[in-house]
Amino acid sequence: RWTATAQATLVRGGITDLGTLVLAPFEPRAGLIAAGGNPHRGTSLTDLGAHTLAIQQGGNVRAWGYNLFGQIGVGTQGTSARQYPSPVLVGLSGVRQVAVGGAISHSLALLEDHSLYAWGRNDHGQLGRGNTRNQNLPQPVPGTWMSITAGGSQTAGIDTEGALWRWGEYLGRGSDQTTPVLWNDTKRWAAAALGSRHLAAITTDGELWSWHEGTFGGATNGRRGQGTQWSFVTAGGRHSLAIQNDGSLWAWGDNEAGQLGNGTTTPTPEPVPVMEPGPWSFVVAGEDHSVAIKADGTLWTWGSNAGGQFGDGTRSGAIRPMNKLPGNEWVYAAAGYAYSLAVKADGTLCSWGSNGDGQLGVGNRIEQLFPQPVVSNARWWPSPAMNAQPMAP
Repeated sequence: RWTATAQATLVRGGITDLGTLVLAPFEPRAGLIAAGGNPHRGTSLTDLGAHTLAIQQGGNVRAWGYNLFGQIGVGTQGTSARQYPSPVLVGLSGVRQVAVGGAISHSLALLEDHSLYAWGRNDHGQLGRGNTRNQNLPQPVPGTWMSITAGGSQTAGIDTEGALWRWGEYLGRGSDQTTPVLWNDTKRWAAAALGSRHLAAITTDGELWSWHEGTFGGATNGRRGQGTQWSFVTAGGRHSLAIQNDGSLWAWGDNEAGQLGNGTTTPTPEPVPVMEPGPWSFVVAGEDHSVAIKADGTLWTWGSNAGGQFGDGTRSGAIRPMNKLPGNEWVYAAAGYAYSLAVKADGTLCSWGSNGDGQLGVGNRIEQLFPQPVVSNARWWPSPAMNAQPMAP
C-alpha cells in the first residue's frame, strides 16, 4: 500500500497542486478527526449530545457541536452556548492528534512537542488534572505523550517511553482516577483505542490486546488473536476493529446491528474477518456502525444506519461492508453516534447523518442523509510535520 506525498502533504495517488511527487508507504493514523456520541449514560439534557474535532493543514484545530460542558474549548459553556453548528477555532497550534470522549464528555489535543491538553466535562477526572472541575478552555495534562484516545468518560494514552496509561471513570481497578494511572508497562505499546467501556491496544511488536467492562461479545481480558501481525486498531461503542499488516480487516465484540461486518448479528469474543476483501488502509468504529477505506480510495460502511450515517439517502443498515458512496478519493474517516465524516484527497471534509447538536459542522442542526461539505477556508488535513514520510527505497 502506497500513498503520494507532495511537500509532506499526504494525498492518495496523483500529483497535488504543490508539485513534487514522492511515493511512500501509507500508514493509517488515528486522531485527525474525532467524533463523539454515546447514548449509554441516560436521556436527560446532560446525558445527550455530540461534538466533533478536526485538525486542519498547519496544525490548527476546529470544533463544533455540543458544548454544555465547554467541550468545544472556546471559553463558553452552559445552555446559552450549548451548540456550535459551524466550526470554531480552538486556541491551540501544532496539533497532531485529537480525541473526543462520549457525547456528554471531553476533548483532547496532542501537540507535536508531545504535550497534551484537555477540556470539557470532568465529572470522573477524565481530563487528568487531579480534580473534577469542568474546563471550557484547553488545559495542560502532565506527562509527555506519543498517542492519546478517549471513550465514554475515560482517557488513555501512550507515553514517550511506550507505557500505557488510563484515567477517568471507574476502570475496574478501584475508584475513578483523576490523574493518569499506569495501566500496563510490561510491554511497549504502539497504538491504543478506547470505546465506551473497553480499551484495545497493539504492542510495538504487533500483538493485539483488549480489556473491557461488562458484556463485550463474551470476550475476556487479554490478548486477542494470534501472531504479531496487527498494525492498526479502533474502538466503538461495544465493538472493535483492527487491520493486519497484509491489509486484511478483522472485528470483534457486540454485533446487534451487524457492526462487525461478518454477515451476522452474532457477537464474537475473538477477531473475525470482515466479509469484504482488502487491502484496507483505514477503519473507524462508531457507536454501532463502522466506516472503512480500502487502499484503492473507496469508502465502505456497515452496521446501523438509523441516523443516515451511511450517507446513501436511506436508513437501511447492513451486516457486511457496502460501498455506498461514489468515488475513490477518500483518505480518512471518523464515526460517532449515528454520524460519519470523511476527508478526500484534496482536503475536502464531508459529514452526514444525525445532526441534532450541529455535530456535522454544516451550519445547521438538520439531519443529512447525503454527504455535505464542512465549510472552511483551509484544508482539513494535519500539519506538514505530522505528514512527513520517508522516501521509499
